[in-house]
Amino acid sequence: MQSYVKKMENIKLTRFRICSILLLGLTMLACKPEEPSLPITEEKLVPILKDIQLAESIIQQQNYLIQDSLVERYYGVIYRTYDIQEEDLDSTLAILRREPAIMDRVYTKVLEELSKEEVKD
Repeated sequence: MQSYVKKMENIKLTRFRICSILLLGLTMLACKPEEPSLPITEEKLVPILKDIQLAESIIQQQNYLIQDSLVERYYGVIYRTYDIQEEDLDSTLAILRREPAIMDRVYTKVLEELSKEEVKD
C-alpha cells in the first residue's frame, strides 16, 4: 500500500513539474514584444516604396540642376496615386528604421516586385 501512495505522489509531483514548465513557457511567449503598427500598411507600402525606388533611380540619372524639381514632381504623383500624406510616409519610414525585422521583410518584398518589373522589360 505504501508503494502505491508513493507512486501517486510521484505522479502528482511530475504533473506539477510539467504544468509549471508549460506555464513558464507560455509566460515567456506572452512576453514577446508586439510589432508596432505602421501608419501605412505593409501591403500598401510595398508598391509605394517600389515606385519611390524607381523615381529615385530616374532622378539620379538627371542633371543635378533639375533633380529637386523632379523629386517634388515624382513624390507628388506618388502621394496622389496612393492617396497618402507625406507625414504618414515619413512616420512609417521612421518606424522601419527602428524595427530592422519589419524593414527587412518590407524591403524583401519591394525587391521582389522590382525584380518582377525588370523581367517584364
